[in-house]
Amino acid sequence: MIATRLDEIVRDYMHELGALREELGAERARREMAETTLREGMAEEQRRREEAERERDDLRRELYALREPRQSSETGEEQQGRGQPRSEAPGAQRGTRRPWWRRVFGG
Repeated sequence: MIATRLDEIVRDYMHELGALREELGAERARREMAETTLREGMAEEQRRREEAERERDDLRRELYALREPRQSSETGEEQQGRGQPRSEAPGAQRGTRRPWWRRVFGG
């Protein structure tokens, strides 16, 4: 009787242990799949970031290339005027601008 009861208890624990092992295996598989997905996502994000950085660098180079001729021509204009601001009309102050209708019609 005691031996039979012990056999039942052991059998129940063995059954529960088997179920827990199956559950643990399923959890491990889910974790591994999540880690793989995460690694793939991180690799894709890294690739996109590197691509964006390359594009940014290319655009920056283009911008600097476009600015260089303009900066050199501005430097030439400043040297021609010896750094003095050009006024639109005699007696005009720097930073002030006449209204368009005065420039067109005079006055």
